This record gives sequence, C-alpha cells and structure tokens, in this order.
Amino acid sequence: MWVVSTPPSSTLPLHVHGQPLQAGCRSVLLTRYAAPGERGRGAVIARVARGLAQAEAPSHQQAWRQRFAQAMHAGFVPAGRILAAAGRQTASTWVNCFVQPLGGPQGPVLETALAQAATTLRAGGGVGCDFSACSDVVAVLHAFDAVCAQATPDGARPGAMMGVLEVGHPDIV
Repeated sequence: MWVVSTPPSSTLPLHVHGQPLQAGCRSVLLTRYAAPGERGRGAVIARVARGLAQAEAPSHQQAWRQRFAQAMHAGFVPAGRILAAAGRQTASTWVNCFVQPLGGPQGPVLETALAQAATTLRAGGGVGCDFSACSDVVAVLHAFDAVCAQATPDGARPGAMMGVLEVGHPDIV
C-alpha cells in the first residue's frame, strides 16, 4: 500500500476547467506523473507537450507543442507512460503495454522471453503474453511473476503483466 503525503490543496495549482482536482486525482498526478519540481497539472502538460513535439521537425515543434498542450487542456489524456516519461531525461518507455511471444517454432525460448519481459518492465512498460503454447502454465506463470516482482522500475510503479490462455487449453478443460 502506498501512502502519499501532499501539501494542503491551496498550495497546489491543480485545476481542470476552473474546478479543483479531487484529492485522489491530485495524489495520482503528483506521485505517478509529475516530474520532480512539477507542482501542478499545467506544468505536467507543458512538459509532456514539449516532449511530444520533439518528434516533429524543429521548424514545426512550437506549433505542435501548442497543439498538444491545447488538446490536454481541453481534456485529452495521453497514456500513463507518456504522462510519466515524455519530456524527461529518463530511460522509461512511452508505451504502456507490449505483447510478447513466449516461444514456439519461431519465438524465443522461455529464458529469452523472461529476459525480454524484465527489460520491458524495468523500462516501465507492461507485458502481455499468450501462455497457450505452454504445457506447464502454472510453472511459467510463477517464473513470470518472479521476474515481475524483481523488475519494478524506479521503486514506484509495480510491474504490470497480463496473461491469456486459449479456452481449449488442457489446463482449462
């Protein structure tokens, strides 16, 4: 369980369309998405818009930065990893989730898949896997669970994994 201590709301300029953010929203913004020194929604929006605009040609970056900021001020909310990483000097990914092969005729073997999952999780991304090709699904799930537990990025965001299994798999029927 995470305990968050924030200054009184009167010291935080966190408003959406003139309305103050609820305490839970304020806490999530400041603990999950704000960079060090950012004290409000406007600062997060400015950083993210600047980071997104860097992908454009230098002559177009200012216009795109304004467009991105305008969209976010109007209510557009980028994916969480974009909010956390765009505009920052960090090795974190901007992608929330990766679908990863586990093996088979053309896929990596389990050890390679576990190493790839660890790399993705350390960069802040989540991993989704189809465990249908596995004969011992429970053992493979335990291996991925152990990797996930050890790969928490920055000590702040637990690893996220999703697994699927075909309905006709022997462990289900």
